Amino acid sequence: MNNKLRILYISILAGLSFLTCKKPFEPPILNNDLNLLVVDGIIACGTNAVTTITLSHTARLGDSVLFVPELNATVFIELEQGGSYMLQEQGKGIYISQPLNLNANNKYRLRIRTLPAKEYISEFTEGKNPPPIDS
Repeated sequence: MNNKLRILYISILAGLSFLTCKKPFEPPILNNDLNLLVVDGIIACGTNAVTTITLSHTARLGDSVLFVPELNATVFIELEQGGSYMLQEQGKGIYISQPLNLNANNKYRLRIRTLPAKEYISEFTEGKNPPPIDS
C-alpha cells in the first residue's frame, strides 16, 4: 500500500470514528430534583469580626441557572452557653452579622429557617479567627 492510500485510509477511519453515535453519560443524581440547601461560610471570631453566610440551592449541571439563592431566610449564630445573634439579609442569598466579639474557644452553631417553614441546625463547633488581610 502506498503512503497516499494509507493516509487516505487512516483519515477515513478517523473521520468515521468522530461520526459514530455516542450515548451521552448522565449520572443518576442529575435526574433527581434534590433542591438541597447549600450553606457557605464560617462563624468568624475575634474583635469586631463579621460573619458572612451564603445560602443557595443545588442545581442540575444542565440547568441554565446554576446559582439559586435562598431568599427571606432567618439565620442565627447561637452560642453553646446561651444567646444568639441574627444575621441580616443582604440579597442574593447573602446573610451578614453585625461586628461581633466572639471568642474562638467557645462553641457556636447556625440555626437557619427557610420558607416554607424548614429549619436547619448545625452542630456546635469552635469558631474560627479570620486570617489577616494581605496587601
